[in-house]
Amino acid sequence: MEKEVKRIIFILLVLFLLVSAGYLWADRVNIPVQLIWSRVNPQTIVIYENDAPIAQVEFYYVHIYRNSSVMFFDLSIGPGSKVLVDGKVYDVKKVKTL
Repeated sequence: MEKEVKRIIFILLVLFLLVSAGYLWADRVNIPVQLIWSRVNPQTIVIYENDAPIAQVEFYYVHIYRNSSVMFFDLSIGPGSKVLVDGKVYDVKKVKTL
């Protein structure tokens, strides 16, 4: 019984060390490892197609790619951004404040 407890503790310690090493490696090679949730002041955008509103989307989260020049996504959306709604990608041409 005592051997089994020591074995379980050893396995948990090894798993903890592997996960920690994985996070350190991901940070070094610029892999996104952080997801921050923000429910304060979400940004609301309205998607228009042929000057008719077809969808309203609220963004509640911030997705940060640490130390990476590949992509940085936050709550700001402007001209040139792309928005995915119901499987369809829309280009943002202008931004209106609601």
